[in-house]
Amino acid sequence: MKRRLYVKYDDKKKNINRYPLDEELGLKKYQINEQNLINKITSFLCDGKRYKDILHTIENAKISEKTISNIFKNADLEKINYISNKNNNKIKITNNVLYIQIDGAFVPMLENKKRVEKKIFFSTMNIGIDEEKSTKTRKVIKNKKGVFQMMDKTSKNEKSSFNNFIDKIFKLMNTYDINENTKILLLSDGEKQIKKIYNAIKIKYKNNTVSYSLDKFHLTNIFKKTYPYQSKNKENRETYHKAVDYFYNAKYEELIQCLENSKSFISDAKLEFLNKAITLIKNNKDGIENQALEYNIGCHMESDVSHFIKAVKGRGAKIYCKETFNNMLISSMLRLNSKINEVKIEKNTKIKEKIKFNIFNLNQRQNQFLSL
Repeated sequence: MKRRLYVKYDDKKKNINRYPLDEELGLKKYQINEQNLINKITSFLCDGKRYKDILHTIENAKISEKTISNIFKNADLEKINYISNKNNNKIKITNNVLYIQIDGAFVPMLENKKRVEKKIFFSTMNIGIDEEKSTKTRKVIKNKKGVFQMMDKTSKNEKSSFNNFIDKIFKLMNTYDINENTKILLLSDGEKQIKKIYNAIKIKYKNNTVSYSLDKFHLTNIFKKTYPYQSKNKENRETYHKAVDYFYNAKYEELIQCLENSKSFISDAKLEFLNKAITLIKNNKDGIENQALEYNIGCHMESDVSHFIKAVKGRGAKIYCKETFNNMLISSMLRLNSKINEVKIEKNTKIKEKIKFNIFNLNQRQNQFLSL
């Protein structure tokens, strides 16, 4: 269909340009692309697809990669509330334990045409293992939701950004049905800023049992660096297995003593890793001792960071501007949190209805939904 221009004159003989096709499609002035096309492109925000791959899905649109880049950048998803549940219904905590996981990742991006590295704080929450969906080899987490905060390194903005992240965590916690019997377990790598969040949660939920547990991945990774060549060095192999055993079984004093005793035989090059491990353990005594909690199912935050933060960029050494990457992360959170709204119709036949989750607030005519 051709985009014809018609000119008409008003009473003052002033010409007025009209594009009937644009008016029918609801295009604004200077808007070239139809809204359905924009929504179609925006739905790929968190898929990690290359611009070329997106172009292949809309070959007849006759647009360039630069157009896709501009649409991603100008998506303006900042105002969308991705935290609240559908109809504001709170999630029932069936086992009376709310798990909160927190970690961060440094991501390079462009800001004012300069390459910068920003820290993304990311938190996911869940209510434990879904026994219905889990198998012997694969555990499925139940009712997982997430929030993120992009941190500014400048001293003026860093504190406010961190406080915003704490506020988002409280808002996300408010979507779960927390009562006085609910236990709250926070899992992380022991970073000082995360301990501040732990203390803030303890203050706000003073009537609840709030505990802290250290992520097994980070500390065991330091053990591997401290005691290398385990297949060849008997002392390294035995000390490594002892340290891991003490850690997993919440034996704080034995773990400290084991690491201190190993100073006599490890190389000077590995002393830095050993001292780092000892400092981390001493600063997180509760995190070690709470490994033995009956309801401690462990932390899987590293995989969450990989799936929901780093994966939105896709493969390869890509770098996006700050606005585009922020929109990608919001879209990723929308996709993660909207899974809570999936409803089972018939349990016996295992038929599920997937909610057509309209993350871009389209009207009925512009029905380009993101089906999750």
